[in-house]
Amino acid sequence: MHMRTFFFIVLAIGSLGWLSYNLDLGMVVQNLTNANPVFLLGMVMVYFLLCLVRSLRWKSVPIFSEMGHGTLFGVTGLHGFWNNILPARTGEVSFSFLLKKHSGINMGHSAGILMMVRIYDAFATVITMLFLLPWIYVLQYGGNEFNLQNTSYLILIIIFLLLVIINGEKILKNLLWFFDTSFPNFRVKKTILAVAEDFNYGMVQISGLKVRLKIFVLTVVCNFLTYLIFYFAFKSLGINVTLIALLIGSTFTLLGSLLPINAPGNIGAFDAGWIGGFLLTGLTKHDAVASCFIMHSMVLISALLAGALSYAVLNFRKGGVNHKSIID
Repeated sequence: MHMRTFFFIVLAIGSLGWLSYNLDLGMVVQNLTNANPVFLLGMVMVYFLLCLVRSLRWKSVPIFSEMGHGTLFGVTGLHGFWNNILPARTGEVSFSFLLKKHSGINMGHSAGILMMVRIYDAFATVITMLFLLPWIYVLQYGGNEFNLQNTSYLILIIIFLLLVIINGEKILKNLLWFFDTSFPNFRVKKTILAVAEDFNYGMVQISGLKVRLKIFVLTVVCNFLTYLIFYFAFKSLGINVTLIALLIGSTFTLLGSLLPINAPGNIGAFDAGWIGGFLLTGLTKHDAVASCFIMHSMVLISALLAGALSYAVLNFRKGGVNHKSIID
C-alpha cells in the first residue's frame, strides 16, 4: 500500500474515532434496529435517481453526447460503487477505465473532464456554504459575532473556481508556457505537462455557455437529491431536523466527500463532515452518529445494488455506439 494512502486511512479512522469518543454505542444500535424501512427504501430509490441524473450530466459533455444512456448509466453506477469502496478517492480512476473499456475514449481525456466536473461539484457546494454562513454564525455564536475571515476565504475560493470555469483554458496555457520555459530540465516535467494537457482537454469540452449552464444546473439537482437521501436517513430514525440544519450538516458532508481522506468503504472525511456539521447545528452526538451510521450503510448498500445493475447493463446489453465516432 502506498504510504500516502495509508496515512489518509489512519487520519480518516482517527478523526472519526475522535468525533465518536465517549459515545454510548448500545443506544445507537438500539435506535438503528428500529429504523423505518419505508425511508430506507426511499434512500435506495433516490440513490438510483441520483445515478440517472449524474449520467445525464455526463451526457451534456460533447464527447459523451453520442454514447447511449444505458452505457453512461452503467459507467456512472460502477464509478459510484468503486468510489464508495476504495480508499483515498482512488475509485475515481474507474471512471476513465470504464469509458476506455466500453467506449474507447482516451483515459487522459476522460480524466480531464472528470477533474473539471469535480470543480463544478466544489463550486456548487462552496456557494451553498457561503449562503449558509449567516445561519452558522447564529447557531455557533448566537448571532453576536460575524467571522469576516472565514467569509472572505469562501468568497476567494468561489472567485478562483469561477476563473477556472470561465477562463481556465487561457490561464492554464499561460501557466504551461511559464513552467515549460522556466524549468526546462525538471525531472517530472513530462508527467506534469501530460496531466495539464488532459485537464485542458476537459476545460475545452466544457467551454460553451450552454454546456456550462447545463452541467451546473444538473450539479445542483445532484446535490438536492443527495440532501434528500440525508433527510430520509433522519426520518428513518424519527429524528427531526430543521431545513437549515439539514443543509448545513449536508454541505459539510459534501465538502468532506471531496477530500481524499477516507478508508475502504468511504469511511473518514465523509462521516467526519456529517458528524461535525450536525453537531454544529445542535444535534446530539448520539443522533449525529446514529444518523451517520444509517446513512453510510444505506449509501453503501445502494452503491452495491446500483453497481450490480450497472455491471449487468454494461456487459449484457446488445448494440451500442460506434466507438470510432466518439474518439474522432
